[in-house]
Amino acid sequence: MAGRAAVKMYVILFASIIAALSRPAAAQAETGGAPPFPTEITLIVGFSPGQGIDQPIRPEPSSLANLRLTPDASYFQSARFLSLNLGRFLPGAPKIQVRNMPGAGGLVAARHLVETAPADGSVLALVGANPFFASLNPETDLQRAFRTIAYVGARTRETFVCFAWHNSILRQLDDARVYAGFAGTLGAGSRGQAHLMALNEFAGTQFRIVAGYSNTFDVSRSLENGEIEAACGYTMNLLQARHGDWLRDGKIALLTRFGLAPFAWKTRVPSASEEARDELGRQVMSIFDTEGDLVWALTAPPAIAPDRLAQLRTAFDTMFTDSDANADANREGLVTEQLSGGDLQAEIARVYALPPEALSRAQILLDAK
Repeated sequence: MAGRAAVKMYVILFASIIAALSRPAAAQAETGGAPPFPTEITLIVGFSPGQGIDQPIRPEPSSLANLRLTPDASYFQSARFLSLNLGRFLPGAPKIQVRNMPGAGGLVAARHLVETAPADGSVLALVGANPFFASLNPETDLQRAFRTIAYVGARTRETFVCFAWHNSILRQLDDARVYAGFAGTLGAGSRGQAHLMALNEFAGTQFRIVAGYSNTFDVSRSLENGEIEAACGYTMNLLQARHGDWLRDGKIALLTRFGLAPFAWKTRVPSASEEARDELGRQVMSIFDTEGDLVWALTAPPAIAPDRLAQLRTAFDTMFTDSDANADANREGLVTEQLSGGDLQAEIARVYALPPEALSRAQILLDAK
């Protein structure tokens, strides 16, 4: 009897071990074969407010005021916002650690995303629009890989504007077709220069481009000093944050805009696509329009499973319906006009489907020296 009891005990013990070992597989089957969501996520930022590549971005909140108006700081603020909020809406509430991977305007981080990062949702990235522009006419495997980046969603949608100083005769874009005003830009590869060149080529304007400014602070100073009359490449959100008095007091006239977001202003501001004089011009302008939706996009590795990407997109969209998350964004001074990852991916696919001539022409404008 003692022997039978011992055998029975071993059978029960063996059965319990088998049951325990089978639980993860059963749980995986219940979720359609998907593995459990990672317990930690690394959010890579492709732009740096000063830290090295391996240093976590964790400045004290008191330093935010000093960082707020620089582009790199804005990426830090977006990353901080996501790290504090996105995990709450994902399975298991994973912890999100922000890490800094600067270089080549987000291209270094984008390369890590497509070549090295695991595709299980444990690595996400903020890389801006440069990977998209680098893939317009792909010549390398890396550029082709950039075309396959998965988009989770965008925090907000930007509108880039071209504007003239109040003492210039430039009051609307038509004026720039008959008067060759001086317009400032950051120089080769900058959006401002590409926008001005596209307007000159496809909308018939005659801007005399003054290139080489190191930052928009210097462009603004030249406007105020009367050294130039106009500028392109500023976002409307940046103008409102940094130069609200210009807008309030009528110190600038908005001439045209690039972007896909709804836009309302005291006067009608035509889109650059509307101002293009032929179909090729409209196509090129529409490529530049897309950047406004990519600036703050959250991205994932190309090989991420569709169901895992769907989880991330759902959590991202839900986050912007949460009052605590929105209060957090307000404290950081972040504008939120969320765009879903599905809509963003569809817009990018539309651009890639444009005629090669349009893609090539946009690339030439971006690469102009």
